[in-house]
Amino acid sequence: MMFQCPASCRGEKRKKDGFSAEYPGYSQFSCFSSPQIFVIVQAKGREFGSYSSISDDNLLAFTSTTALVKNQGPVSRDKDWFIYIVDLNIPWEPFRVGTSVSGFSLLEWGPNCRLLAADKNGKLKVYGMKHSSINEWAELHVFEFADEDIISAGFFFNGKHMNILFEQRGGSWYHEKYRSKHMNATKRNFGGSSQDGIFVITGTNLMTLKCFNDDDQIETYSVMLGDVRLRIAHASFAYAKNGDILVCTAMVDVTQSARCFKVAFKPSGGASTKAVCENFGSFKAGVNSNEAFIVDVQFSQRNDPKSLIVISKSNGETLLQLFEVREKSSGVNMFFLKNMSVPPEPIFRTIEWVCEKQWRTTDQISCICMPLKSFISGQASFQFVVVASEKRMITVNLENMKEFGYYQDFSMSVDRTGFQSPQKKVKLEYDEVKPKSDVVGTINSCCLSPLGNILAVFDSNGALSLFRLPSILEQTLPSIQNAVLMLEYCLVSGINSWDILPGLKAGIVDAVCEKLWENYSLQPQHVQQFHYSRLLTLTLCLYRLVPALSHKAAYYSVLQTLYYVYSALKSFLRPIDLTNQERGPAENLTAILQTKVNEYGNDIDKVLPIDQTRSFTIDPNTLSTLQPIIQWVGNTVLRILASVPEGKQRGKGLLTEVWKDLKILNMFRELLVLIRTWGVFRPMCLPVFCRNESQDIVAKLFQLLTRLVVNPEIDEAFIDDCCQLQSQHLVPGIPIINPAIGIASPLLYQSSLPLEICFGDSPSYYQPFSKESISENVNWLEPPQCVDVVRQIYLGKSQPAAKQCSRCSGSTLLNGWARSAAIRSWEMRWTSHCPCGGMWLVQKPGCLVASG
Repeated sequence: MMFQCPASCRGEKRKKDGFSAEYPGYSQFSCFSSPQIFVIVQAKGREFGSYSSISDDNLLAFTSTTALVKNQGPVSRDKDWFIYIVDLNIPWEPFRVGTSVSGFSLLEWGPNCRLLAADKNGKLKVYGMKHSSINEWAELHVFEFADEDIISAGFFFNGKHMNILFEQRGGSWYHEKYRSKHMNATKRNFGGSSQDGIFVITGTNLMTLKCFNDDDQIETYSVMLGDVRLRIAHASFAYAKNGDILVCTAMVDVTQSARCFKVAFKPSGGASTKAVCENFGSFKAGVNSNEAFIVDVQFSQRNDPKSLIVISKSNGETLLQLFEVREKSSGVNMFFLKNMSVPPEPIFRTIEWVCEKQWRTTDQISCICMPLKSFISGQASFQFVVVASEKRMITVNLENMKEFGYYQDFSMSVDRTGFQSPQKKVKLEYDEVKPKSDVVGTINSCCLSPLGNILAVFDSNGALSLFRLPSILEQTLPSIQNAVLMLEYCLVSGINSWDILPGLKAGIVDAVCEKLWENYSLQPQHVQQFHYSRLLTLTLCLYRLVPALSHKAAYYSVLQTLYYVYSALKSFLRPIDLTNQERGPAENLTAILQTKVNEYGNDIDKVLPIDQTRSFTIDPNTLSTLQPIIQWVGNTVLRILASVPEGKQRGKGLLTEVWKDLKILNMFRELLVLIRTWGVFRPMCLPVFCRNESQDIVAKLFQLLTRLVVNPEIDEAFIDDCCQLQSQHLVPGIPIINPAIGIASPLLYQSSLPLEICFGDSPSYYQPFSKESISENVNWLEPPQCVDVVRQIYLGKSQPAAKQCSRCSGSTLLNGWARSAAIRSWEMRWTSHCPCGGMWLVQKPGCLVASG
């Protein structure tokens, strides 16, 4: 099974199905070294994936009558429909969100990972995550529309969007290549902030808008789309630049006009507002047949509604038409111009929809999907639509309405033999896996990821298939430049970058990371400070993909945690006198360590004399709560120095990049000075080590770090001191790298594609934890224990309820015990996301994967 380009891309001509012309310029779309289909997740289902949608955080929601999750309440196998959520990084782990007896009619994602679902009985629900976890969901709002069919629904637009300026792609500064698109929110509160809400379009041509106020009150507005109530079958919506909601409605009958409207909030006196509907033109599909009917109507882009796609069928043929809006001007009649010397300007302007392009096929189209957002401005904007027929998928270029890719003889029937572990056969408590079948699957639904790089397809055989689509910039840019441009766009805009990772080749990961940091170094200082932490996270995710680059992954893992710890601990320092000091105590400490090395030498007690420590004191109770973070500093410095002898002998080690970086060493030196100073007032905050003899470990670590900073060339005496340090102290078994898990991991490059997986059963060849990938032979504790990646504490063997990351093996306690404002602010920083950028999953006690 291969996703193929047209025969013209392979130097041939494709003569069947009426396509015989060549398509120059599209040969780059066959550049993937692995098959385009890279994941198949199988399940037995009577109805599977009838509706699906992917969020901005790459969470896939779909409907099914199959019980994919066990032990989640009673299940009526003959009646119940379910909504499931999967993280595309671990698609074999479904999480149930809600149920319905009548079946669902739509799924729509909104901001902040909220999901809107409507059933066929006219009930609409808004779901949100509990504990910021993707496997626990709650009903936030429930609305009922009695005796109404919900055709379409969506969330209010918040006005935030950013574009790539393709003409400036070679610029050095971020603001030259990426610019916020000027768009207004659908409805604004007092002060200009965007208001949250939803809107619903029912089958009787009625649109209802629900506004969610801060005081938990809900305002309801209702408008009629047009002058009369009609029975409509299709509806699509988009957002205009001024925040208005554009709606297109159509009946099944192709002889009836499809009508467009503009719905907006207008002031109605005082502080109150009202919803107003205005006509925005109408058109008819260009099919002249009594047997023709409309299949679907969709705006080509949600945030750039300049065109509409209409699909209609007639006499075994499917027609896809692209309508664009035009502004038509009309002048004054000649009867009124007899006595005028100069004709006036046209004063009447009307909206007109014109069919610009069309595409015909004999395939029986079941669904279409396209990128919901347009994020590229300029002539290189390459928009495409995926058309799903019964036996194949077709990718169509909207600019010239030509087919540039197809997947022939679509079938998701795969052999299930060997999917479960051969050592232990486990009988599932929910629906068993369907065996291999010779029946060709038909497509139920398909949807695209936010950036359009991943296509999720559900078929009638109960299989979810993930495809890697070519990037929309790939036809004009080299692979490295294309990857850098898209990753920087994710960096600046804040969009989740996961759907870019499966399309990267292992050989270009290092070059892409180097180019990212090269471009970052050209930015102004304030821009670098703003994006620094996010760039660290993005670089770490890239390097964890390739095992050969584990030493660089270790470097950025240490640097990322050090940056957060360094910023948090130094933020507690406050000057005593705000009027007579040019710099604060944090800046003074940095200046002293960089300029007065010859004065204090290697003695940590000479850096800050007793009379200068008043500016560095903080509340003793706060220091007690910060001890786990302080312990991480001591453990990491000990690990770094203990790895020097072996790294020097082999020439390359996991932490070689760390102890060669003077910036990291100086940051650790500053922290050791602070820890030493705070230990005078609160000895309980000092790091604790298992040691053979009494020794001032903080002073010894500072001495060795200073020697390494002054003389980067390591001599035999320094190696002997490091070996002695390792023999006198037990090096703690802390994790240096939390290995990547799921699809965006070495699994993508080390396994044969496509990955064949069952729902509820992770691949038997997939090991989320490997000690060799993250450790060195430096007296590690055996076996490795689970470490809280946020609080930096050991969770022990009998782990309590905790959250685990869906992108790495990191874990953190579900409920902390913050005893000070300082540690509470530290914990709240990672409430919604893991430090690696992944999503959290709530795990039961004893179900965590060891992370270090």
